[in-house]
Amino acid sequence: NQNNMVVTDGTLGHLIVSQEEGDLVFRTFDENKGFQTLYRNDLFEVHPALSLYSHNTKKDLWVGTSDGELHYFKFPSDKIKTFIPNTSIRSIAALTDSTYIVATESIGWFQLNLSSGTMSHLSLTENGASLSPYSSRNIFVEGDTIWSNDNGNVIKVSSRSMEAEAFKHYPIIWNTWLSFDGV
Repeated sequence: NQNNMVVTDGTLGHLIVSQEEGDLVFRTFDENKGFQTLYRNDLFEVHPALSLYSHNTKKDLWVGTSDGELHYFKFPSDKIKTFIPNTSIRSIAALTDSTYIVATESIGWFQLNLSSGTMSHLSLTENGASLSPYSSRNIFVEGDTIWSNDNGNVIKVSSRSMEAEAFKHYPIIWNTWLSFDGV
């Protein structure tokens, strides 16, 4: 049992809305890609009559039903772009107006260029050896120098050559036999 409808907005955008075995389905059609499913959900137990309305089918859709329900669907923006999915981001710092350093938890640093919309891995070196900073929590840019941390070390990086210098961090060890209460 299938019920298909097409909603067209003022810009001639369109959505194909179907009820398929209780599922509400939204699709688009592109001459090169064919039919593409945008949304599918088991919203209805029965097949009510639908009334559809949208000012812009790329942004949202109102669906009214003969059961007296009104549903509003807001679609994600095309302007949002994911660069490094499934990665924990620890810090972001601006290098220029359109270029940023993005530090991850475990796979190093990346350079995000907003002008070109690209992300590339930054290849840092220390004494000629490859360095992939781990869990950099802060990044400070001072002129041509980038200050950050790498797994317990403070690092100083040249933004021109991406050569790093590490300064070992020795944590303070608390001695439990010391007492500060005068005893």
